[in-house]
Amino acid sequence: MLATQTYNLPVDYITEASWIKDFLGQLNPDNSCQLVRNGIDKEIFSPAPPSTEAAPEAGAAPPLKVLIEGHPDIPNKGVIEAVEAVGQMSADYELTCIMPASSCEFKFPGDAKVIGPLDFQGMADAYRSNDVLVKLSRVEGMFGPPLEAFHCGATAVVAPVTGHEEYIAHGVNAIVVDWDDPHGTA
Repeated sequence: MLATQTYNLPVDYITEASWIKDFLGQLNPDNSCQLVRNGIDKEIFSPAPPSTEAAPEAGAAPPLKVLIEGHPDIPNKGVIEAVEAVGQMSADYELTCIMPASSCEFKFPGDAKVIGPLDFQGMADAYRSNDVLVKLSRVEGMFGPPLEAFHCGATAVVAPVTGHEEYIAHGVNAIVVDWDDPHGTA
């Protein structure tokens, strides 16, 4: 309750997401609120150099490499829902889960690769080595992981979380799925 009272203070705000700027403007229109977009370090978050590996044999499609990021013990991150949706996929896939902490209560599927915590370079390497990020968060500020993944050559499947509208266009650079739709997400 004390934290919410700070919204009534006569202060100017600087925020990272349009939805937060709009929220603060509606809450206290007398206070100035400026939007300063997050940047992406393109020396870290960049595509991999062109591969010199031989192309796979015709008809031998490699499994889709799926990445999920977040802590499963934090419900608003949607990690458990993402894992369950990926488990419903009919296509062959390899699942990698990045956890920002070393332990959790949730039991990942036995064939999932669980890594983390990772620094920025480790995150970029993980994005580069996967095809798609599945991120089903319920609330975010700027919603950075898909943008970082885009810079590394991956795409994303996301829920319509706060902040996604900053740079995600459904069917153009990502797929936006409905809330609580594991079948559609798969």
